[in-house]
Amino acid sequence: MKRALLLVLLLACALLAIWYYQSPDSTYRNLRDAARAGDAERIDRYVNFDSVRANLRQDVRSFVQSRSDREGVAGQLGLMLGGYLAELGVDAFISPAGIAALTRGREPGSDPEAESRDYSIDRNGLNHFTVRFDPDREGRHINLIFRRDGLRWELTRITLSD
Repeated sequence: MKRALLLVLLLACALLAIWYYQSPDSTYRNLRDAARAGDAERIDRYVNFDSVRANLRQDVRSFVQSRSDREGVAGQLGLMLGGYLAELGVDAFISPAGIAALTRGREPGSDPEAESRDYSIDRNGLNHFTVRFDPDREGRHINLIFRRDGLRWELTRITLSD
């Protein structure tokens, strides 16, 4: 009896380890395939749009705030207006078409036939992983950050950096 229980526990641990190792890559590939197919329903299973939009809006606000601290009054007004317009653009940016471009390592609005950039997956503890795309010619990076929700993963944050 003890031997059977130990065997079941070892098997469960092995299956959990395999799931943990394989599930990030499988999740990313499933999202990428759904995005390429234009399957909004499948994309919705892998993307927490509310979280992605909220995080991107916060990033825009932080960027505008960091720039406005260095500008004069006229510059601050221009940056505030630009920040407002950029926040409005977040909704258009974070759409199934935008996600399709991002899953290829491209910015939304880029050529849909453009070749995908190489990527790597970094695991950040038990609850997060990041898909990091190689930089483009201008040195910009795109990172897709996923969070575990039970036994599934969902895209919750996108970072675009220079």
